[in-house]
Amino acid sequence: MTYRNEQDANADRTRARIARMREELEALEAEVGAQPKSKLHARRWIAFGVLIASINALVLLSIGGFVRMRASQACEPVGAPDSPLAQLDRRTIDAEFERLHGEMQACAPEGFVGRIQSDVIFEGSTGEVHHVDLRNEGTTTLELGMMDCVEQTYQRISASRFRADQYRYRRTLIWNEGVLTSE
Repeated sequence: MTYRNEQDANADRTRARIARMREELEALEAEVGAQPKSKLHARRWIAFGVLIASINALVLLSIGGFVRMRASQACEPVGAPDSPLAQLDRRTIDAEFERLHGEMQACAPEGFVGRIQSDVIFEGSTGEVHHVDLRNEGTTTLELGMMDCVEQTYQRISASRFRADQYRYRRTLIWNEGVLTSE
């Protein structure tokens, strides 16, 4: 027989088990013979309680299987499933960047003129910076310590968790006479 879903199949199996239990109970009553009303009544209640407990156990098992089945069929990307954000919003990262503007400013030597293209990859499951890629966009020579300082400052940016695997944040850092300006 074909069922629409696993829940219908489980319900049909449960009904079949209930019917078998009833038949077994009737067969036992026939073997033992007619019991006084009070004992028969008590046994029926016990059988009814066992039946209800069995049904509850089957329902719980089928719900667990249904949840596992749905989880295995999930189409959403791996990330933070409880997060309301599907993807980071650039404005959130821009605000964090502005919070650390002074530290980023201090990475360049006094009077420095130059541009750095930065790509920052955020990890969805944690919201943390996964990787920072920096490239010199001009003819200026960047000091190694300056690049390390910029990367470490980016590492301090924090974001909320999100459902997508990753988010790429790109920004051009422009220093003019040692002052970090907007893109």
